[in-house]
Amino acid sequence: MTRKKANILAFSAVMLAILDGFFKYLVIKRLSIDEGRLRFPFDISLHKNPGIAFDIPIPMGIIIIATIVISLALISFAIKYWQSKPDISTYLIIILSGALGNMFDRIINGFTTDYLIFFQTSAINISDILIVTGALLVFWYNTKRDGNSN
Repeated sequence: MTRKKANILAFSAVMLAILDGFFKYLVIKRLSIDEGRLRFPFDISLHKNPGIAFDIPIPMGIIIIATIVISLALISFAIKYWQSKPDISTYLIIILSGALGNMFDRIINGFTTDYLIFFQTSAINISDILIVTGALLVFWYNTKRDGNSN
């Protein structure tokens, strides 16, 4: 990946995390819990997630501290590899953008605001999509690099 493409992708991830924050604000202000706006395959509805993925209950203090520690590690690795491996640095920035988007939501609201409800069971937001996408790209990059992409 060229550095220019890496810059564009990293900037796009940050902008998506900011857009996610805007959507979270709108959903909190405009929708009550379980009030949806669209139907199949997904609703836009307010779901307050006080825990982590899949509503796993973990105390907020632990979540915030873990997010800060992981974010600092992601920043460190992204800076370390920016010159030599812009691909992996960009993928780490994608994860970081999502992680910080959800962390700010937790700090401001006391929960993570999920608003994309798939099949009435899975509640996510754009920050979640960024985290998963970045993690999959890191996995793909490492698999490709190791020559195991068959």
